[in-house]
Amino acid sequence: MFLASLFGTDNKPTFLELVSQEQLLLGLRPALERVLGRLGGEVPGRNWLRTLHQHTDEVWLFLLILLESRSLHSNGATVAEQFYGLRREPKRSDQTPRGQEMVFSRRIPFNSTLVWAGVLEAAVLPYLRVKLDAIYRDLYIRRQTNSRNAVGAFWKRHFLRLYPSLRSLDYFFTFIFRIMYLFQRSEYYSWPLRLQRTIIVRDYTAAGFRSRLSSGNCLQRSIDYVFRVGRFSLIFGLYLLRFIDWFRMNAERERREQFRSQSLPPPPAPLIPPHARNLLPGGCAVCHKRECVEPSVCLVSGYVFCDECLRGYIRVHHCCPLTRMAASEEDVRRLYLSEGQ
Repeated sequence: MFLASLFGTDNKPTFLELVSQEQLLLGLRPALERVLGRLGGEVPGRNWLRTLHQHTDEVWLFLLILLESRSLHSNGATVAEQFYGLRREPKRSDQTPRGQEMVFSRRIPFNSTLVWAGVLEAAVLPYLRVKLDAIYRDLYIRRQTNSRNAVGAFWKRHFLRLYPSLRSLDYFFTFIFRIMYLFQRSEYYSWPLRLQRTIIVRDYTAAGFRSRLSSGNCLQRSIDYVFRVGRFSLIFGLYLLRFIDWFRMNAERERREQFRSQSLPPPPAPLIPPHARNLLPGGCAVCHKRECVEPSVCLVSGYVFCDECLRGYIRVHHCCPLTRMAASEEDVRRLYLSEGQ
């Protein structure tokens, strides 16, 4: 029974097929955000591109509603489902329950109610989840960083209290329906499909259905062609972007490994100005004493001088006595040497 759900039947898609089609379009939203961010930063004087980048979720929702509504109306399947050769079908009374093989029959028309219910499930519901999660995180952080009264409004306090329970119910029912589908205890892959009374089956009539669509008028054929090209471009762009990310990650990893394998060269010897080459080790270059009195280091150059000599020189010249690098008294630190040094 478990293996049957993994490998599927003649008409019932496998559990892995449904998981794969669900994950297919997840990479397009970050890709859209990256493209809008790049265009908004590189094209001068185009503030509307920055506005679109700030509302990437809404732009993605709009595009997804257009694509999914057209795909559901024309093919009875979402873009990802059609890519995997699947389609949606209203539950019929002649189909046997509890995991037995579904009898394949003539396609049932996909009316406008089912189309918009599918759009709500495939586009609007994920958008609401993302937005509500972001609102909850923002309110939760504000409550943790500020006082309890920082949340303010009545609805915000109740939202913080109730939303985790609602989100947990969503996760719970999603998990239950998938486990039931995996062990052939349900024909519905998710709870939104159960509310729609819609099942997902393999689309053996896709070619014939497309041929019927192509027999319409010129405008209908043009619209179908545009959406077909757009759907193909989205899928192709998704895999192209993933390949580019994979290539860049490999190139970056190779550069890091090459850098780690190289032996680091020894640090260069400190540069000593000509006027200080005859200076005795441990002496002061300002007063020319053999040993520094209350030695202090100039942080910008690393050289050691008498504390009084160094501070007096910096007050007048505003630089290191040896390297002439710009310095201030804040760059002076006392050195405390142990006995014998």
